[in-house]
Amino acid sequence: MLRHSKSLQPLPAEAIAELTRLQTLDVSSYAEMDVRAEIIDPVLKILGYQKQTQFSVDREKNLKILDKDVFIDYSVMLFEENFWIIEAKRVKRKKLKFIDTEVVQALQYAAHPDINAALLVLCDGRLFEVYDREESLVTPVARVEVKRLVEDFDLLRAFLAPWQAWFFQKRRLLRLMDKVLDREMNLQRLEEFRYDVNRRLIEKRTVVLQNFQTLSNWEADSQRATSHLRAAETRELVDLQFFLGHSIGNMNTISSTLVERAKLGAFEILHAVFPDRPRDTNDHYWANALHFLLSFEASGTTASWLPSFLGPMREETKASDAVKRLITFCLTTFDGDAPRKLILQYSASVRRVAKLMMINIPGGLAGGKAMHLFVRRTVDELDVAQFLSSPEGHNLRQLGAIQYRQTARFCQDCEDDRENFREALARQKLKELWEAERLLLGNGAAYRAANAAASLGEIGPTEPAWVIYDSLGHDSLCAIGLFPKWVEYAMTEHRESIERLARHGSWKARELLGLQMTDPQEQLSLAECAARFFDGDVALCRSLVEGYGFARSLGDFPHPSLT
Repeated sequence: MLRHSKSLQPLPAEAIAELTRLQTLDVSSYAEMDVRAEIIDPVLKILGYQKQTQFSVDREKNLKILDKDVFIDYSVMLFEENFWIIEAKRVKRKKLKFIDTEVVQALQYAAHPDINAALLVLCDGRLFEVYDREESLVTPVARVEVKRLVEDFDLLRAFLAPWQAWFFQKRRLLRLMDKVLDREMNLQRLEEFRYDVNRRLIEKRTVVLQNFQTLSNWEADSQRATSHLRAAETRELVDLQFFLGHSIGNMNTISSTLVERAKLGAFEILHAVFPDRPRDTNDHYWANALHFLLSFEASGTTASWLPSFLGPMREETKASDAVKRLITFCLTTFDGDAPRKLILQYSASVRRVAKLMMINIPGGLAGGKAMHLFVRRTVDELDVAQFLSSPEGHNLRQLGAIQYRQTARFCQDCEDDRENFREALARQKLKELWEAERLLLGNGAAYRAANAAASLGEIGPTEPAWVIYDSLGHDSLCAIGLFPKWVEYAMTEHRESIERLARHGSWKARELLGLQMTDPQEQLSLAECAARFFDGDVALCRSLVEGYGFARSLGDFPHPSLT
């Protein structure tokens, strides 16, 4: 039901006012045409149907039965398909009840092959009754008196609102499958049926993609995202957006927004992005921060202040000097700045540990499924969130949330009363986390099998990052690559680092070096990874490399079986 129904959103005030008006009407003298015009038409509009839209209505639709022409009062359409019908009746009895001939007439229309609707509705101006012809023609599934429209309108909406009717049809299909398959006795025919269904689903992929291109509004969503980023407070851009991997367009929007604000007061913006004291960060943060600083330097805005870790303050501080220093840090995993490197090491490890627990603990992946079902039921069907939602995606976002939260706590725990970063304590906590990761991973066989089965579909790597892969360096090269002047600088002054990043597997490094991904490349060594990512602890590095199955990536592992 969570997958195949939608939650009802509150009605707007004008709709409630109209329902209030309708329920006070005296319909005792209404003819059938009056019932249509004065009761049914306004109700259909409030439900969400309107001519020449994707949720439309056919009135007086002509149907053929042998040589006879019949005309159905309303055939209600979703995406140009008939999905339910409504028949209007005039008031001709005191009792609030439809008679059998009226229901039979509606059934005749609903069962017509041009309609094939399971839901049929009757209305005489005083009463709406909804029947599911495949369930019962004795008891309606919904019954709403017009004089109680405001109070009971959601009973109608639950079946007849456009998306509800759409999902009713999907439930109807599953119900029909149950009816047929509950009487099946041949397992081979069950497999043959599965093949037929799968073949149709594959054939429908093209249709679904075409529907998506027609109905989705990615351009509008992109424009809304740009508008949001431009209007967002500086703190949101730095404390939230900087931690995320962005498209080039969004990255440019964030940086240009901050640069424009810096023109009015550079200190506030620069201090927000580059505080003096070490703060919680991840690889994305520094790539976004580097992109901002590159944009800031390109704008020619004067840097009235810069933090000490980006260079000493002088009477005429040059942003270009700060850019050079930050490029050095980003391409060398912050060698020479121990506090900030410890934070990045912790951030990468805590994400790996969170994923280990999510994959290994029974029920660890259930949160993503629950969030996916919540989106399916509550978010508008044409919202971009519907197209992006998946259990795996929600679990990956949860990993990010755990990573941010735990890294922030790590930084807070490692500060003294004067907010000085206690490096020795941070190093101790990092080693404890690494040991926990090693113990949780073990030989890695069970985790690798469970991870492959879970198939979360990560684009940004969790396990390789800061084990054999310099994700910070790669992300930073992608930011530098948008500024030709600084590409030339990096290739001249940091070629050795870029060549190392190419050995780590960075496609951006290979691109800058003019290499193809298929070109032979000198492999990394275990000692090199240990020195860069694990403070020289070769034994720890070996355990994680073997456990995660990366041994084949290193030149000094002669046993392919380890992978």
